[in-house]
Amino acid sequence: MDKYILYNGKFVLSNKALIDSANRGLNYGDGFFESLKWHKGEVLFLSKHLQRIKLGFRVLHFNKSPLLNAKNLESDIAKLIKKNKCGNFARIRILFFRNSGGFYSPKKNSVSYIIQTTKIKTGKYPSYAKGKKLGLFNEGYKTRSKLSNIKSLNSLAYVLAGLHAQKNKLDDCFILNDKQKVVDAVSSSVIIIKNKKMQFSPIADGGVDSVMKHVVHSLAIQNELKTVSKSITLANLRSADEILICNVSKGIEWVALFEKRRYKSTLAKQLQNELNSIIS
Repeated sequence: MDKYILYNGKFVLSNKALIDSANRGLNYGDGFFESLKWHKGEVLFLSKHLQRIKLGFRVLHFNKSPLLNAKNLESDIAKLIKKNKCGNFARIRILFFRNSGGFYSPKKNSVSYIIQTTKIKTGKYPSYAKGKKLGLFNEGYKTRSKLSNIKSLNSLAYVLAGLHAQKNKLDDCFILNDKQKVVDAVSSSVIIIKNKKMQFSPIADGGVDSVMKHVVHSLAIQNELKTVSKSITLANLRSADEILICNVSKGIEWVALFEKRRYKSTLAKQLQNELNSIIS
């Protein structure tokens, strides 16, 4: 993380304590976050991120915020980018949380926010020569509700899946819902390809409503690939030709190995190249 953060529009040193013991994000996970990417003077896919931020506000019944306006949001981010001397490329994280007051039932619905930046060397998405080794996390499951589609501050399923991957020397893990359907990886959305047909899990299955998944879907349509929104089963994973995992920070990565099955990377690499052509 860079030297400064933006806390409710004001610069604060990132190592300065801000959160009091009554903070609702800390006590109840009462909030959500958004991960974005700064690229040559703008936020990539800003309108899609703003849609998901608005979804978070609706689901959590937050009061309206100036950051729900695209111009205000990008302006605040740009100020912090300049303050931290990030240059052309940075990762951005915004935390929204309900202000202190009450126990489980809040006394008010006003919102505070923190914007963080991390400078990166290049905005280009890498061409991944090596695929990822994935496993299956089955010590906890995501439920199917509107809460599951936002990046909640309560991310225990993802934290534990990340620990499972570390313990078992995996690059990542697939996360299931309570009906044993694949919904996400630790920090990415999951897309499978079979016979040049691209399959996305519906958000009703409980995965995060991913910005990059929407971008990849658009790329698939442009390439005249067939697409289907349908639950992804473990059997689907095992029979797929390719498995993609994607997010805004890393773009499109490909799975080389799951259990004992190996996968191709033809479309993954093609789509990553096209993604770079969009943002160049």
